Amino acid sequence: MKLRSPLLPFGLFLLAALAAACGGSGGSGGVPTIAPSASATPTATTTPGTGPTASATISYPAGGGAVAMPPVSNFSGTINLTAATSGGGAQTSIATQAYSPAGLPVIQVKRRATSQSNDPLLYISFTATTALTLSGYPGFAITLPETVSTDGTFSLVFYDPTHASLGWQLVAGPVIASGQVVTFAPGSTPVTFAANQTYVFAIYVTPNGPSPSPTSSPTGGATATPLPAAVPQLSATSFPVDSGFYPISIVAASDGNLWFTECPNAVGGSGAIDKMTTAGVLATYPLTGGSARCPYWIVNGPDGTLWFTEYLRGSGTANIGNITLTGTITEYPVAQAQSYYLAVGSDQNLWYTQNGSVSGFNPTTHLAVGSVTMPPGYSAGFLANNPTTGDMLVSVIPSSTSAPPQEVLSFTPGSSPMLTTRYSASSDAPDVGSFSQFALGSDGNFYGGILTNNSTGAQQMLQLAASNYAANYVNLPQSFIFGSATVDGDFNGPTVFAGGNVYFQNGDPDGNPRGMAELSTSGIILGQANTDSANAHAEYLGGAVGPDGNIWITVWDLESATPGWIERIVPASSSGSSMRVRR
Repeated sequence: MKLRSPLLPFGLFLLAALAAACGGSGGSGGVPTIAPSASATPTATTTPGTGPTASATISYPAGGGAVAMPPVSNFSGTINLTAATSGGGAQTSIATQAYSPAGLPVIQVKRRATSQSNDPLLYISFTATTALTLSGYPGFAITLPETVSTDGTFSLVFYDPTHASLGWQLVAGPVIASGQVVTFAPGSTPVTFAANQTYVFAIYVTPNGPSPSPTSSPTGGATATPLPAAVPQLSATSFPVDSGFYPISIVAASDGNLWFTECPNAVGGSGAIDKMTTAGVLATYPLTGGSARCPYWIVNGPDGTLWFTEYLRGSGTANIGNITLTGTITEYPVAQAQSYYLAVGSDQNLWYTQNGSVSGFNPTTHLAVGSVTMPPGYSAGFLANNPTTGDMLVSVIPSSTSAPPQEVLSFTPGSSPMLTTRYSASSDAPDVGSFSQFALGSDGNFYGGILTNNSTGAQQMLQLAASNYAANYVNLPQSFIFGSATVDGDFNGPTVFAGGNVYFQNGDPDGNPRGMAELSTSGIILGQANTDSANAHAEYLGGAVGPDGNIWITVWDLESATPGWIERIVPASSSGSSMRVRR
């Protein structure tokens, strides 16, 4: 499996350009891995059933360990207890039953494009006589009775009576059974059991739907499964950029225009900042004072002007650049040869990523204000401000498949920031992958595009709560399926949140058609744009909501005669008939 960093398009571009020139054509802190249900807190409660209950009382081992689950109704297995950070030795009762205890809400977790029945199979209760804090949720390896079908996916949810308004919280899954055994790995989110309160885990199954009729596929793997004809094609219009350039990042500015960075096709050339009206009229402002510079990310600064980073092709130091709304460019050298993603922090300073660190820059004094180094084995990915907590979020990408898993870290801006792990893919993804850019939604969640697990089956959308970093996955429709486990996933493209919906790149990433999709926050696909052969080699790099309410995307295509353009996508709620225009 290959890893794609956010910078890989530049590596590919450099190789192609050089060939042409030669004549050829671990952070610290808690790691939340669960989240409240994506659906509203249910008000209906279960009707208690009748049947056998099995129980056992243990002295909770301070260091954790495996204990036998009290067998009931032909269910058996092992509970993998996590370490107790306080309350070790507490007398803890563990009870199992195959019917619902009294007073619990109905399990209503939406995990797919349509609502599915969620059939509870087993309830496991924990009651401690004194307060007990665990380093993470227990893991489970449950052997199902032969009478239970394994044709579906299994999920583990948790009910905390001291936070009843949260309802059931998703802890792990969905997973598939191995034979009749369903395994959920221990979590890493600390959890406290109050004295004499009963906390309940439940395992439920979401049955598979009817199997589609088989179709033949070419040797080497199929392309992404086509969407049903009923899915609307979003209205999309392409606007050309300056000849010899391709766009990377785009932002809607206070002057009612769109501003974007342009990188030159030629290795030795320098880029430009462009202003574009919503009608596609361009004004170009070239960089000055040096060559081999590619402007990368652009944002609205705290001073009302625009700021951008530079990717330097060659030796020397790059710049942090400033451009006024009238087009005056000023550049300030920084110590690194490359600077990539950029965001404004809660301290009103600019924070930008390099391969292995994140640094701060004061837009008034033009001085460095702090730096934080990524953990060993990671490079810095996308960067965003969390206005709810004041943190800066950075996705980090493992350097190899043997490195730690993909994670999202945070730090509080300052002179000596410290990293805290907010999300880890260790228990959710079988392979090392990478997140796309992530955007904050109006519902209080960050949305992280697609987690690439490089395997067949539906991909997933990550929801990360801005308030407490609780995480949830939403399974995506069939258009996001990779045709083969050998396909190298590349979903580092933009995530844009607008009108209550999420937009990001879909389709097969290696030479087959792909485009942009509009999805609800529960994973229902509302529309798609550009999933056709004309878009087979496009890379979607940046995105923004325009002043006209449309989605504006920067697109780069190495194999096209026109290597870059700006794409305007009209949301499904206001799209008419299918339309694609190349000007």
